[in-house]
Parts: sequence; C-alpha cells; structure tokens
Amino acid sequence: MTVALRQQTTTLAVAAAAAVLLAASVHAALSSYRRRRRYGPLSLAFPTGAAAVRAAAQGWPTKALEPYLPLLTLAGADATVLGGVTAARVRVSFAPAHDRRPHAADAEIEAVWRRRLAQAEASGGRLFDQSKFRLQRIGWVDRRRDAVLIELGLTSYKEYVGTNQLPEAARQALEADGAREHDGDASAHLSNALGCETLLLTSDAQVVMLRRSRQVSSGEGLYNGPSGHPEPSHAGITAHEESPPAADAVADRVRAELFGSVLQEVHEETNVPLDALGAPRDVRRKL
Repeated sequence: MTVALRQQTTTLAVAAAAAVLLAASVHAALSSYRRRRRYGPLSLAFPTGAAAVRAAAQGWPTKALEPYLPLLTLAGADATVLGGVTAARVRVSFAPAHDRRPHAADAEIEAVWRRRLAQAEASGGRLFDQSKFRLQRIGWVDRRRDAVLIELGLTSYKEYVGTNQLPEAARQALEADGAREHDGDASAHLSNALGCETLLLTSDAQVVMLRRSRQVSSGEGLYNGPSGHPEPSHAGITAHEESPPAADAVADRVRAELFGSVLQEVHEETNVPLDALGAPRDVRRKL
C-alpha cells in the first residue's frame, strides 16, 4: 500500500479500459479480505508526477486539476531509508512561520468560497471549512539524507479552495506575487493544504482504487486511492498557541497524526480493519 502526502492534487481521468481493470482489482482485493487474507505492508509516498507522465505517454487521457509538484525523491538517499522512511526518521517543524502569507486580494477568498458553497448545494454536494496543516517545505534534515524534515503551519479548507483551486491565471498571479515579495517563494500566498492519498496494495498483488463521489469539490467521478487529510484537531491543535508546549511534544503529536491519518482513511473508506494494515513508511522513489 503506497500513500502520498499531497501538497496539491492532480487526478488522472483513466480511460474506460483501464477503469475496468481497476474495478476488477478492487473486487479481487476485497474478495481476498473476505477470505481472511491479511493485507500487505503499508507505505507512504510523496508525489513525483511520474504516474501522470507515464499515463500521458501511453495515451491515457489526463486531467491536471492542479500542478503536480515533485517534492522529494529517494535519489541519493542513505541506504537506511531506501526501503522507506519510517516515522522514526521523520522530523516535524510546526510553527506560525510556516503559515500562508496574507495577500492584498484575500477578500476574494470568502467570495470564492461562497460561490463554491452555492455550486455544491445546487448539485447536492457538501463542503466544510476546517483547519488543515499547511505544507511549507519538505527536505532532508542534513547531507546524510537519512531523515526527512517536514515544515508545517496551519491553513483551512476555505483558503485552499480560494487559492490553490483558483483558475490557472489567478493562481499564477498569486505565485508571481509570492516569488517577488517573499524571496522567491512562489507558494507563499497559497494554502498548500496537506492531504494523504493511498495506493493500496493487497497481499495478493492487487491495487485498490475507489471512484470519487460526484459531490466532492474536485475530481468528481474519477478514480483514486483512499484519501483525505491529516487533521490538526486530531493532534490536539486548533490554533497556534501564544505559550505552546514543548516543540518536541507538539512535533510528536503532529507526526503521529500524519502517519495515523493514512491508516484511518484506508480503514474508513475500505472497511479493512486497522490491525490488517502494516505500519506506514514514506516512499519517495524517483520513477
């Protein structure tokens, strides 16, 4: 099972023939569970965009809902993490410095959100504004490349819809302003809400894909793995505190939620018991 923490989302609109294969894989995987066969190990992957490149090369139709950015790969990594970065080798920096920077056009976020709420209501869908982790940066802790540092702040789903999901021209304008105003940081004004996406591999070598609802905010009706968001509230975080507890204690809670959310999303969306899933690992392979 491979899971992606995503900064921004790209979805493949899979051709009909491929969709049939995916449906068959789901059936085989769930059938194997009914036979009480345990699922294979769970792993975690950050997106590299290679899947979209391969799909395009094979002539599959693709629909890039947002830019799909390579964040980190295991190229040149220490041998101790080539098989996957365990939670013990992930460091978390959670601080207000990693929050989204305000922009002069921020009043438009509320207007965009209200339009999206109206669209969702008209189509029978639902949108909820909740606090989310914001991904500022991910990289190696040092030159040994045997541990990963994830820098996180806070954002909201409303900010995500009102920045990352803007039409391309408007989003690029935000990125240009961020690069100009904040030392080349094109994402300074973007929400970059952190999500998790799963490529669920079963012990009998099947891949589980789920079809997205027609009532979600993006990628309606397309196929992907179990997905969702690590939730700040699950780590006991509702806002940045003026007198926060020890940084290490907060980082430990956030890291536990990053990895725990992967298991929870798989369990909730497939009904596979938590004890049938292996421990998550980060896998960022250069494909």
